[in-house]
Amino acid sequence: MKKIMLSMVAVAIAFSTSHAQDSKQTAPATQKPAAAPQKAEPQKGAPEKAAPEKKAPTPPNAEKRTERYMAKLTEQYALTEEQKPKVNAIVLKREQTRDELRTKFADDNKAFNEANRKLMTDSEKEIKALVTPEQMENKKKYDEAQRQRNKENAEKRAKQNPPPAPPAAPEKPKDAPPAPAKEPKK
Repeated sequence: MKKIMLSMVAVAIAFSTSHAQDSKQTAPATQKPAAAPQKAEPQKGAPEKAAPEKKAPTPPNAEKRTERYMAKLTEQYALTEEQKPKVNAIVLKREQTRDELRTKFADDNKAFNEANRKLMTDSEKEIKALVTPEQMENKKKYDEAQRQRNKENAEKRAKQNPPPAPPAAPEKPKDAPPAPAKEPKK
């Protein structure tokens, strides 16, 4: 009797598992068949991702550039609290003018570089008029130390990445016959 009961349970388990496998293989019409992975469609209002274009990086706005440059100038010249707003106004004006020059000379790098060089020279003259001789010395010392650091870094890079050796001339095989002698022209 036990054997019959155990065999009936075994048949029932086998039947239920085989039926479960059949239902997985033949999905009912209400279920969607598993589709191959597709590209996600962009949502409405979301920008479409196209192939990345190589564009020049957008420079930060004039206020951010002024803030960064002021941090450097404050360190280089050791500016006083009295001088900071005056120098800040000069630098901000320069950066705003530089933005205008970028727009004006968008297609002419040479003209932009010339105008920018003049703008930098003029603003540096204005800044130098505001600082003391001691602060000018601080700036000179800072610049010299920076040049030294740049030189040391260049030497380190040269040691780490030596230039490649020139290609060696191809060797003649030892077994090669000598080249035929040219006959003199008559």
